[in-house]
Amino acid sequence: MQLGVGTSRLQVDMADNGYQNIMSIDYSVVAIQRLQNLYPGYNRTLQYAVADARAMPQYANGGFYGVLDKGTLDALLCGDSEAADSAAMLKEVLRVLAPGAAYVMITSGQRLQVMG
Repeated sequence: MQLGVGTSRLQVDMADNGYQNIMSIDYSVVAIQRLQNLYPGYNRTLQYAVADARAMPQYANGGFYGVLDKGTLDALLCGDSEAADSAAMLKEVLRVLAPGAAYVMITSGQRLQVMG
């Protein structure tokens, strides 16, 4: 699962490199529709859904073997309710990850900012 895909094409690059069954979510209907229209030839490999990473009841506990976050946590940490929003997202990430699966976060934050 890729959280907060926006208009990224990272999932396309991953598919081109052999990854399969990639679910990319974003809370923006416009972003998801745009990606679906841009990459119709990847229908068997890429799936897109409108979803909020802070609350994903539509996904089963332990249903994903990896979660990729390329800036979504960064964005939540810049909001008005950063503590509550980031905690909710991380709780959901832990819930949807299968046992032994990985959460990979790519951040633009400096090390001292991230590590506190």
